[in-house]
Amino acid sequence: MAKMSAMLVPDASILEDLNGITQVDPGEAVLIAVTLRDPAGMFITGDKRALRALAQHPLATRLAGRIVLVEQVLELCLNQNGREWLLTCIREHRAIDKAIAMIVGSNCDASLENLSAGLSSYIGEISNLCEPSMIACLITANRKLPS
Repeated sequence: MAKMSAMLVPDASILEDLNGITQVDPGEAVLIAVTLRDPAGMFITGDKRALRALAQHPLATRLAGRIVLVEQVLELCLNQNGREWLLTCIREHRAIDKAIAMIVGSNCDASLENLSAGLSSYIGEISNLCEPSMIACLITANRKLPS
């Protein structure tokens, strides 16, 4: 029988700090606090509003390189599987995220160049919010993402 790893419990003081940031939802606060509890923890999000607010908080330095953006995952998928595959997967769900909806276009028919440029733009914007960047460095087939 496989051994289950212990569930991490968020640090109460970090959770309290995060709950003081109005742009960070309570569920995200728990996930971020758990991420900070695990030295190897990473957090995947598409909430740029929360990241902009978090970048102004002292906890941002502790999150350096530990956040993966949904746009980074999509860029990896684009590079790995191509434009048609990505647009097919996103088509029915594109309205969930405004940034992604803008990147793929109103008819979900963005060109490869527009997809790449749009994803890179959002990744770059969020990566540059604070120094060191909270955004993880991922390697793609075409380029190294911001570190």
